[in-house]
Amino acid sequence: MVSRPRGPLKEKRLSTRQIKIIVEKYLDGYVAYPLGVKGVVVGEGDTYEEALADVESAIKFHIESFRDNVLEVESPEHMTIDHLIIDMDGVLWRGAQVIPGAPEFIRFLRQRGIGFVLATNNSTRTAAQYQDRLAGFGIEVAPHEIVTSALATAGYLATQAEPGTPVYVIGGDGLRQALTEKGFVLDSQQARYVVVGMDLELTFDKLRRATLLIRAGAGFVGSNPDKTFPSEEGMIPGAGATLAALEAATGVSPVIVGKPEPIMFQQALKRLGATAATTAMIGDRLETDILGGQRAGLKTILVLSGVTKASDLAASDLKPDWVFQDVDELRRKWMWA
Repeated sequence: MVSRPRGPLKEKRLSTRQIKIIVEKYLDGYVAYPLGVKGVVVGEGDTYEEALADVESAIKFHIESFRDNVLEVESPEHMTIDHLIIDMDGVLWRGAQVIPGAPEFIRFLRQRGIGFVLATNNSTRTAAQYQDRLAGFGIEVAPHEIVTSALATAGYLATQAEPGTPVYVIGGDGLRQALTEKGFVLDSQQARYVVVGMDLELTFDKLRRATLLIRAGAGFVGSNPDKTFPSEEGMIPGAGATLAALEAATGVSPVIVGKPEPIMFQQALKRLGATAATTAMIGDRLETDILGGQRAGLKTILVLSGVTKASDLAASDLKPDWVFQDVDELRRKWMWA
């Protein structure tokens, strides 16, 4: 509550800045405008009492407005979000910058007792490397709360082949480590499987070797289908671009493990001990996060802080259940549930 001033100050005419301070104290800075809050305008020059009355009206307005947009509004008794699968790049950070409010969002989930895993199609890093990266952004998570497409790919391949099976890898340390930890042997000559992720050191020789192995009968597995990857310079080729080149050269389509295919979602749900009915997917890509979540039977939440923009959403037939600017807006609205 904002304490009421005593004495003559009650009748003091307030400046825009003073009114804004009142608004921010009441609503914790949320939707604070120079002259008030959405739905109710506080006039410059109003007395403290007049401004206070307007802000109190605004709070009532926002409680009603927020409850029309919170996660349980459709049918609270039939729809409860107990678990989340959360994409990372474009949701928690963008490039080398944390997305504002992301650390607070993760803390909010823990306070609410909402289980989550962070799931990324990026196969280049290990879970420990992601843990360190997140810690640098002020987000504390345990390795078991991270599922990468590299880990999911290694988990899938372990259901298809015995430990000791030779595999040829196009990809980064994350994919190589995940496969060797499952007992697979890296081999460029006798490989029974070609496993492809994003490779920042991709060469023609790697493509040549993979093409020959696939044509000779090796299984073809892709960690994820993302054709592009957001970098600080802009969009660059992703794992999907490499897969497309190999598919063109071999005529063989890969088995895709990552989003939007179901394998990674199934593994994430198993790790959470959750069911699809009470789990939602949060992501920034329509064609992977949202499509994959819908295919897996999850509710879906799109944030516009990454790849997908409002214009992309408007032009797409694929529609998520909810749309927010970022996870900070989601947190603030969810607080009213």
